[in-house]
Amino acid sequence: MENTRISITQGEWQRVYQDIAPFTQDDEQRASGHVLFTAKGGARSWVATDGKCLAVLECDGAAGPDVELLISPRLVSAACALSQAADESVDLVVDADRPGVVSASAGCGSVTLPVFDGDVPAWHDGLAIARARASSTAVVARDAIWSVMAEARRAPQGIDLEAVNPPFWLASEPGVVTATVEWPRIGPSLFVVPVAGGSSARVCVNPRRLVNLVSSAAPGDITLALPDAPDGPVLVSDDTGWSGFLMAVDRVEEELRPALEATLTDAFGDIPLVRDEDGDYVLPFGTVPVYARLVGGDSHRVQVFSVAVTDIRTSRKLLGELNDQNCRIPFAKALWFASQVLFETEHEIDQLDPESLIESCSRVAELASRLGPLLAMAFGGQATAGDTP
Repeated sequence: MENTRISITQGEWQRVYQDIAPFTQDDEQRASGHVLFTAKGGARSWVATDGKCLAVLECDGAAGPDVELLISPRLVSAACALSQAADESVDLVVDADRPGVVSASAGCGSVTLPVFDGDVPAWHDGLAIARARASSTAVVARDAIWSVMAEARRAPQGIDLEAVNPPFWLASEPGVVTATVEWPRIGPSLFVVPVAGGSSARVCVNPRRLVNLVSSAAPGDITLALPDAPDGPVLVSDDTGWSGFLMAVDRVEEELRPALEATLTDAFGDIPLVRDEDGDYVLPFGTVPVYARLVGGDSHRVQVFSVAVTDIRTSRKLLGELNDQNCRIPFAKALWFASQVLFETEHEIDQLDPESLIESCSRVAELASRLGPLLAMAFGGQATAGDTP
């Protein structure tokens, strides 16, 4: 069999690097840590998602064989560097004699990396669903809406944006799109952008993700579509073949957040309620990281968890050991997630009080401190507890 070579221009590689690859998850052991490349006939597409946002770039190219690969964002970065060094197109090469790898190749050199060995996800279906759920569609200058939304995200003086990151209530009416932000102890701020078109719709979204999504569209007019229901995605697209959507924030979850924050304050005093980039509250407890998270779904719960081991690979033996621990641990559970071992408890939000919160923190911190070093010794990774057994 002959090798498959697909010539890709410097400009296309740059667009994928800037506007698609940033939406991958930060874990190449998962499909979502890769970019999905598809070539079919003369059409190509690049897709990436981190589970909250999805971005797609659709391009035209020369007719050729059908290809579908999950490639590392590191290969995209390498192809950009090669194209700049050679000032030319860079070929994506699938070697018939070397299954499981893909190369970026130019006259100045080449880079070969593994492809993801697993099922190819149906991410294109997500975009189709987002388009089908679009209810209010408006056209607006990208720079105009980006400027207003970036300003809406700016925290008032005296409030740490890293600690407090309230959602946007994004709404549209004919001729306008608005963002309402409720800052704690200050009140709501309203931001308005004139648009062409639009109808009545309203959705709650993460402000940082919205600003990032809009900034990935090409300069010029973009189309902004709000969903047919408050739980649907916000869709952004330009006229260059790029589209992206952002999942809505759980409205009930956000309405319950003040009650959780009041409990956190009662338990730990008037401390800054710091939330990390995943939205988890960082709790001042012990010598290992302890967090609280509000979780939506069929019933809204508060998870209290501690990170025992980081950078640990999953394996059958590790999962068997965690299952054995779960048979012995009362009122908590051990799990592996995103290259970490966690110890976790859960509470119904209306049953959580400061005493039970502190008790849960103490329980998961003790488990992480005691078992984390043992798990790291047996299975690898880095224990978060400073002491070793």
